[in-house]
Amino acid sequence: MLSQFRQTRLIHYTLAVLTAASVVILSLPLAAPVRALRAALHYAVDPMAYSGFVGVSELRGVSRRLINLVDAAKDNEILRRRLAEMDLMGTRLQGLEKENARLREELKLKLPAAERGLWAHVLEKEPFRWYQDVVIDAGETRGVKLNAPVFAPSSQGLAVVGQVVEVRPETSDVLLITNSMSAVAAYVSSEAVSGLVLGQGGSILKMLYLPPGSAPAVGQPVYTSAVSPTFPAHMLIGAVASVGAPDRRYGFLSADVVPAAAPQGFSEVLVLLPRAGYPGKS
Repeated sequence: MLSQFRQTRLIHYTLAVLTAASVVILSLPLAAPVRALRAALHYAVDPMAYSGFVGVSELRGVSRRLINLVDAAKDNEILRRRLAEMDLMGTRLQGLEKENARLREELKLKLPAAERGLWAHVLEKEPFRWYQDVVIDAGETRGVKLNAPVFAPSSQGLAVVGQVVEVRPETSDVLLITNSMSAVAAYVSSEAVSGLVLGQGGSILKMLYLPPGSAPAVGQPVYTSAVSPTFPAHMLIGAVASVGAPDRRYGFLSADVVPAAAPQGFSEVLVLLPRAGYPGKS
């Protein structure tokens, strides 16, 4: 009985001391040591509340990190879109540069007033017909005509590559000058040294009927002649690679010619078309 009385009295004394301490602490200014002491007493009296406060603080930190991650993901998405836009702008810029290059080459081509140029893409190049013909993505609906001359860009400007031999509504077949069925009236350096350039079915052309004693030099350019029924005059064909011995019977010379625009070297061509509104033109 006495022991229980002592325990009750001890509890009362403890509560009184804590209450007095709390009153004293609450009356003190909120300096750093006081805040620390209040926190320590709070934890001693009610540790669960302190743990809850710490947990809530951690959760607040997690929510801030999640918000930061979401913001970072949004920023990354914006950056990806901007990079995609820059790639698209770069592609468009390359297309414009190619278009400018084509226009520059076309300006060098002195076309008659009754003719115009049409750019087209090469659709088909069959390996076993590499030097025979190609298919382009321009046909009757774009004004392509049978026997229209066709050119392609080369390191020395536009060069002859062939002529249209079949026209469909949306595509056309082009017979290359390397085809063994092709023949182009041409000259070397001056129109006094003229001949006929024939396709050989390979990478080299053959120029026949050069005047005796003309002796064209290796590397000299070969151009279309004004007497050509298909091609405009003075268009580049290629360059002399070698000169053969004179013909024993007539004395004519022959020469091997390297095309300026090899079939494997171009993917776009310029087709020469009649300009609408001129006499004899559609």
